[in-house]
Amino acid sequence: MRLTTLDDLVEELGEPSDARRLAPDDELLRGRVPDALLSFWRRHGFGSYKNRYFVICDPRTLDPVVAVLFKDDPELHAADLAAVGYTGDSNFLLLWHRDGRKIIVTMDQSLVTVSHPSADIDKDTGQRWSEEELIGAYLYQFRMFDTELFDEACKRHGRPGEDELFGFVPAFQLGGSPVAASMRRVKAAEHLMFLAQLGPLKLIEMEPFGESRFIRFVGQKG
Repeated sequence: MRLTTLDDLVEELGEPSDARRLAPDDELLRGRVPDALLSFWRRHGFGSYKNRYFVICDPRTLDPVVAVLFKDDPELHAADLAAVGYTGDSNFLLLWHRDGRKIIVTMDQSLVTVSHPSADIDKDTGQRWSEEELIGAYLYQFRMFDTELFDEACKRHGRPGEDELFGFVPAFQLGGSPVAASMRRVKAAEHLMFLAQLGPLKLIEMEPFGESRFIRFVGQKG
């Protein structure tokens, strides 16, 4: 058994749209993400799938957002985290930790979900999956996300531009309605920064068998 790789993603869905390749001599992201993702960015680029529902992004564009999300956290430091993808409905932000942990921020619920170490183990061999497989499966999961609301918003407002996504106006946390009529095309980095400041963020860990465990609030000790 093996996990899905980034090459599988391209084989099934094709090249990402609106792609911008990472320059061959750009080494600033090395060590922050798996080498397999650096290779993907160099060969295929930062880009999007499913009509810009899912964006595989340059982490540097969202470093300020991550810094706000995890400001003063005693264990999760922004310098160790890289934003590798987000959804065009501004709901999910996918982060990769230097130590291999996968962290999903559900922006409209102010929720941070950390993967459990057991999820990275091949049950057949007892060994940890390779980082190439882990990052591939992590990004590949967007295929299972529900795009119905995003698709309806596209029909109403048009496809988001290269630096845009959909956001609720007002934001869901501020009483906005989770319907396409309440969505607007907004600048991605600016809107995610706005949502990042609406906290507090709950930190939970996904345990085996799909159970979740509340750990603490982000930025809180103990």
